[in-house]
Order: sequence, then C-alpha cells, then structure tokens
Amino acid sequence: MTPRTGAGGAAVLLAALFPAACVQTKVLTPPPAGDTGGTGGLASDGGGNADGPVGGDGTGPCPGGTVLRTSYAPPTVMIALDHSGSMMSTHFGSSSNGTRLTVVQGVIRDLFTMFGTKSVNFGYLEFPQVPLGRTCNNNGCCVGTVNYPSTGSQLGIKDAMDRCAPPNPSASCLPSTDANATPTAQALMLVMDAFDLVKPNAGPQKLTLLITDHEPGCAGSGDACMDARMQVALLNSAHIPTYVVAVSAEALPSQTDNCLTDLALASSVARDSSPRYYWATNDGMVRNYLTNPVQAAACYAQVDDPNFDPRRSNVDVAIDGEHIPSGTRDGWAFSDLSNGRLGILFSGAACTKYLKPVADNVTPEQKLQVCTTGR
Repeated sequence: MTPRTGAGGAAVLLAALFPAACVQTKVLTPPPAGDTGGTGGLASDGGGNADGPVGGDGTGPCPGGTVLRTSYAPPTVMIALDHSGSMMSTHFGSSSNGTRLTVVQGVIRDLFTMFGTKSVNFGYLEFPQVPLGRTCNNNGCCVGTVNYPSTGSQLGIKDAMDRCAPPNPSASCLPSTDANATPTAQALMLVMDAFDLVKPNAGPQKLTLLITDHEPGCAGSGDACMDARMQVALLNSAHIPTYVVAVSAEALPSQTDNCLTDLALASSVARDSSPRYYWATNDGMVRNYLTNPVQAAACYAQVDDPNFDPRRSNVDVAIDGEHIPSGTRDGWAFSDLSNGRLGILFSGAACTKYLKPVADNVTPEQKLQVCTTGR
C-alpha cells in the first residue's frame, strides 16, 4: 500500500528509517485535513486555519473530540548467538579489546538497559553449547539452554552470559574442537519453539536476531546451510523475520558469504544491496544492526477500537503531554499490523520518548494520549 500523508503531515516511508517496520506493517495514514482545527498542536490548543485537528474549548482530555483507546503489547525478540571458536577472535572492532562474542554480548546488555523491563519480550540461546544439566554427545553440535522470551527475562539472560564469561567460563560453554560445530539450523528450530511458547501479553511484532561469523555446519548433518535456510523460511512464513548479522572485521570466506546470503534472502528483511545480510565490521555497526530492528518493533501502540477509521478522522497524538507531529522522521504514522489490527508507529525522537521508562510500573501506552475528531 502506498504511504499517504497524515493530518497535515508529509509522506513518510518508515522502511527508510527502520527496516523492520516495513516487514510487518503497511503505513495507513489518513488523507490531509481541511481548513479547520488547530495548528498541529493538541486539540485543546484551540482554533486556527492551518491543517491539523479540530480545535476544542480547552477543557477535558480531548476537548471537542474523543479519546482513542490504545494499548501496548511488547514485541518478542529471540536472540540466537553463535558461541563457536571463531567468535573468540580478538581482531574485531575499532574501539574494543574484546572478542566478537563479548562485543555482541555487551550490546545485548545495552539493549536491556535501553528498553527497560516492560517494552520487549527478550529470549536468548547460544550455539554450540551444552544445555544445563545435560551432556552433548553430538560432536559438540548441541544448542544451549533456551531462555524463553518474557518481559522479565533479562536477568536470566545476563546470568547465562555471565556463566560463559572469561576468565572462568563453565565447562558447558567451551567451544567445540570440531571446526564444523555450528548448529545454526538446530538453534533456529528451538527459536521457533520459543515463539510458540511466548506469554499472552506478547504483541504481533516478532523477530529473530541471528548473530554469527560462520556458515552453519555440523558433522553428519548433510547440507547444513540448506537446513538453516529452511528454518529461516519457516520463521518467515510465520511472520517472524530473521535478521542475519555477521560479525567480522575481515571479508568473509566465499563459502560463508554465499551461505549467509542464502539465509538472509530466505527472510523478508534482507538488505537491498550486497551483502544481503547485515555485515558488522566494528562495534558501532553491531549496535546499529541489533538496536534498530528491536526499536522499530517496539515503537508502536495498538488501536483498540475495531471500528475506528483513520480516513474519516482528524487525529492528534501526544506523549507525556507533548504534541507529536505526524508524517515526519521524528513523528508517528498509522500502520496496519500483521494481526490485521490498526496501530500507531513512532520513529526517531518520538520513538525514544515513547519507550523511555518513567518508572518500572509505567508502560508506554500510559504516557500516550490520542484524540480524534470526525471530518
């Protein structure tokens, strides 16, 4: 569907800002408003002849209009992290002395801080690794214990990463001596299982972050790349895109490049240009490639009124009492979410403001006010 302008706003294509937003959503903003309403401010700000919401009388939460009920249901993000021997390489990044693995884990910890305890259902697993309380008899080709996604999962994930941190990692964390022990397909199978078990509070937005530096491979598994590609395709058919993030300061070997390209193309969020996967050559790129998809998925509010028609209404949006413009890089736009429900997507500074936790008991929609007036 072609993006249209919001009430008095300019056309905006969210895909240019956050690739994840375009995968699960269609921008659906109403046609331009007429010569009634305020100057783009809150409805209570009163009259004027510029495009914007119809002016009110300055009283009540939505003077002259109606409060549009919205809700926030956290997106679900599964992180599948390669813990093979090559991820211990220290030749990575321009500002870190850590390994590829520790750089990625540092960014994951920062994601937890950024999104707080209520904004995202995070899940996590590492591969290859020996699951807690078990042994691995498959030449090291096992997947570690799954931290199932929930809004309270961050502590358990941090414990899992600490258990495998130097200088004294648990024996189950030691990488396999088998150079081909990268069980990517097995890890993605467990990712799909984890999505099937998410808590009822989960929203329609779901995605997988697959972080690796090597093509899939396990002794005796046949075509490991094809197996992994099939799992990415299955996730994508369930409206769960997979971001394939490759961490390496050097160009990847052709076999790795070809396989990761195939994995990326099996999902709907492949890059438009080569490489089709997300190649992170330094710390900053790792941060961008992990943060942007999560932020795009988290920055929405679901419209709870099934009869609301944005084409027949002027809409004004405020966060913490501050007017948010429509149709801008730092504003909002309507979007048809993958579950068929209408939602409001935020971008840029508006997204940051929407997700900024006021307190642990405050969820994003409690800061949001949406007012509507008929045309």
